Parts: sequence; C-alpha cells; structure tokens
Amino acid sequence: MLIPVLAAIISASLIVYTRKHAALAVTKYFTVIAVIGLALSLLGVVDVCLTDVGEKFLILQLKFLFTPFLCVAAFCMLATHSGRRSWLSLPLIVLLSVIPVISVLLAMTAQWHDLFFYDPVIQGTGPFTLSYSGGVMYTPYIYYSNVLLLIAAILLIDSIRRGDRLYRIQGLVILLAFLPPFTVDMLDSMSTNLSSNIDLSPFSIVLTGSIMFWGLYRYRILDVKPVAREEVIDNMSDALVVVDTDDRLIDYNSITAKLLVGKEGKAIGSPLSEALPFGQQLEDMISRRENKGDITLNGEKVTSYEASIMPVSVQGQDLARIIMLRDITDRKLMEEELRTANARLSILSSITRHDLGNKLTAIEGYTILARETKDRAQLDEYLTRLRQVCASANQLILFAREYEKVGIAAPGWFSLRDLFSHAVAQNSVGDVKVESNIDGIRVYADAMIEKVLYNLVDNSLRHGRDVTTLSLNRMMDGSTLVIEYTDDGVGVPAENKELIFKRGFGSNTGLGLFLTREILAITGMEIAETGVNGVRFEIRVPPGRYRIDT
Repeated sequence: MLIPVLAAIISASLIVYTRKHAALAVTKYFTVIAVIGLALSLLGVVDVCLTDVGEKFLILQLKFLFTPFLCVAAFCMLATHSGRRSWLSLPLIVLLSVIPVISVLLAMTAQWHDLFFYDPVIQGTGPFTLSYSGGVMYTPYIYYSNVLLLIAAILLIDSIRRGDRLYRIQGLVILLAFLPPFTVDMLDSMSTNLSSNIDLSPFSIVLTGSIMFWGLYRYRILDVKPVAREEVIDNMSDALVVVDTDDRLIDYNSITAKLLVGKEGKAIGSPLSEALPFGQQLEDMISRRENKGDITLNGEKVTSYEASIMPVSVQGQDLARIIMLRDITDRKLMEEELRTANARLSILSSITRHDLGNKLTAIEGYTILARETKDRAQLDEYLTRLRQVCASANQLILFAREYEKVGIAAPGWFSLRDLFSHAVAQNSVGDVKVESNIDGIRVYADAMIEKVLYNLVDNSLRHGRDVTTLSLNRMMDGSTLVIEYTDDGVGVPAENKELIFKRGFGSNTGLGLFLTREILAITGMEIAETGVNGVRFEIRVPPGRYRIDT
C-alpha cells in the first residue's frame, strides 16, 4: 500500500504547488496530469484493500475514467512547453480526445462485451492480484497513446535542440519525467494478457512526480519557461502582418485576426487589399516605398493606425514585408482636441483683445462726446449709440460664454429628431409648418449640437421674411450622411453663402452660424449653404459619426 499512498501524496503536492502558476498555459495541462495521477493513486489505495474479483474489476473500470486522457494532457503540455501552443485549437483537442472517449465508454461497459478487456481473474498473492485479457479495441488504444506521447517527445526534443542551456536542461528533465509512463504503455502494448501482479502504474507516478518536483525546484520549470517566438508575436499589443512580394497575406497575429475581412481561415494567400479593410491604403504605401505612415479605418468608430513597413531580405533579395500596425486612435483624438482647443483660445483671445477693445474705445469716445456737447438732441444720439455699443459688447460676452462650452464635455450620440423638436419648441415658430424625415437617425456630436439646429431655425425666423415652412430631411451621398435643413424664405445671396459662416458677418451679432460650424467641426461634420429658393443648409456627417436605427 505504501507505493500508491506515496504516489497520491506526490500528485496532491504537485497540484498545490502549481496553483501559484495558474496563469501559465502549460500549468493547465500539467495540473490535469497531476489530477489524473492523484485519482489513479487513490483508486490504487482502494484496490490494495479489496479481495473480491468483481470489486477489483470495478476499480479497474474507474481507473479508465482517467487513464485514456493522460496521453492527451501530456501531448498538450509538451506541445505548449515546446512553443506549439498555437496548434492547440479546440477542434484539435476534441479530435485528440475521440479515441480516449471511446476507450472510456468501452471500459465502463466491459461487463457486456469483450472488445476492451475481459476474463478478469485473481492470480497469486500480493497487493496487485487482478489479471485480465485485452480485447480487440484495447491494442489500438495503447498504440494511440504511445504514438501521441512519441510525437510530443519529438516536439520536446526539437525545442531542446534549439533552446538555451537552462531551457535544454528543463526539457531534458520533462522528457525524463515522461519516460516511466511511456515505458509502462510500451510494456502493455507487448502483451495481450495484462496482469496486475506487475502493475507498474503507481511506481511510474512516483517516479514521474519525483522527477518533476526536482525539476520544479532545481531548474524552475514553471518559474522560468521558454517563450516561443510564435507566442511573443501572437501576444503583441500591435497588429502584425506579413506579406510576400506580391502583397499577398502569408502570416498575421491574433490582433490582426480581429481586423480581417471575411473568415479567418481564408485570409492566407489573399491580396492585402481584400484581406484587410484598410489593405488598399497599405498597398499604396508599399507602392510609394513609404516605410511609415498613418492609415484610417472608417466604421462605427473611426480608428487610426500608425503603419511601419519593414522589408525582409536574404542576400539582398526581398522575400517578404513585415507590417506593424499600432493603434493611435487615442493619440489622434488628443492631437485633434489640442488643435481645436488652441483654435478656440485664439478666437476667444481675439474677441477679448480686438472686438471688446474696439467696443471699449467706442464707449470711451461716445462718453467724451456726450460730456462735452451742450445740444440735448446730440446728447440723446450719443447715449443711444452708447447703449447700442454696450448691447453689442454684451452679445460678444454672451457668445464667449457659450463658446467656452464647446468641446468641454465628451461627444456623445444624439437623436436628430429630439434635437430638432427641441429647437423648434425653443424658437416659438407660431404658424410656420414644420416637416421632417429624420426618425431613427443619431449623430455623434459635441454636447452643444442643440445650438446648431437652434441657430438654423432662429436664422430662418429672423432673416427669412415670410417663411411658412421649415423642414429637416436626410439623404445618403455614398457612405456620407447628408442632413438637409431648408426653408421657403428669401434665401442667401450667392456671394454671401460662405461669408455667413465668418465671425462678425450678418445683421445681428454675426456669431450664430460661425458657432454652428465650430460645433459641427468638433466631430468632423461640415456645413454649407447651397439653397436657390430659400435656404438649404447641408450638414455632411462622415462614416462612423452617425447611426441609423432600423
């Protein structure tokens, strides 16, 4: 009984030890092996205590709930340690488990057939006294286990050959640890009559566990492990693409896989322009022999990448190109926000220094004139002009207060229908007919977007004269959404269609439409006046800045 108990203690200790390395991929498979070893050891302890052939046969069946999966777990562990983790897809693991699952089913139903093992009898004396014969399906199972372990050993030997000194020693220790169970399987495959009088499984568990403990402590197998180049590349934070000299995709990492057009499995061999949504931009960079540049992916969210292209040459001949793609969306947004903030500061500074300075000069001049005049009518005129200048200065201050709010809050998604309804309600349009065809449209805009539609409606009511209809509609121009605001008023003269967006132009404050364009520009939208009969303001919303709910 000592050997099974010792095997159980070693297996349990390995499970406890590996918990602190649970984040490592190789630990997952190593733990499965240790759990199987623990289960077999505990069943071995129970087996030693039994004397009835039926009970011993039941223990044998229970052991085969675990034993067939030992070779799969070992293969996965050695493949991972040797740098082939990318091989271990879920479909492959399922495929490797087919024969073990069939073996479990055959073992658990062995009392009803002779396919796996049969004729259990107790022979001789001692702790292991059950003997049985292997059926027609037992031999394929044993050979399958041996072949799988042999392939895993070859992978491990290859990594030993390529590794540094410490990694070579680690690999040799692991190889030595897996020799006992491999030897036991080989001995099983040489006999069709399997006697538990010489059951070496508990001994192999003790030897394997002892060697692994030695390797874990002496050579830090789980503390310092080789990381394959494939693993490093696959876990990079940047997207990596490899193309041949004809710009066809020949390799990529997991980050790139998320960007592929179509199914991942069909990407290899595809032209770069078809494999990636921004592939044409990369091909253009390659054709222009550019080594670095920025590219943009337009979608629901606009994403920017910094692309670096490096040729791979052998003896002066180009074989391939490596393309690194770094997501610089946040940096681009920060740069744009900084440019916008500087522009707004410049405008506010201009209002304070120039426009308000002029108003103060005018106030001072009219004050001096009012003090010196003796004519009552002239005094009234000066005072009237003073009030007008003060009102104009106040309008500038109000605009500065509103302008400060632009870009302060983070942009968000706004319902165009709700914005228009609110703008109409705030302007008290009276008998003016309001039409719209904008249901389900949301735009990504600055929080001040409400001012845009308010200013357009206010502009129509102030300057359109006999306006009877206001409308807001939408249309598509390719992938760009066009929001069309119109009225049936007098319209804007052709020579003023661009001037109305300049600061200071107009018969009121000259700031409303200027502010409108500034607010829209925060999120890349543009506005222009294109009307012939009445006004027609076109707001162009780029891809990724609008959503159409269905």
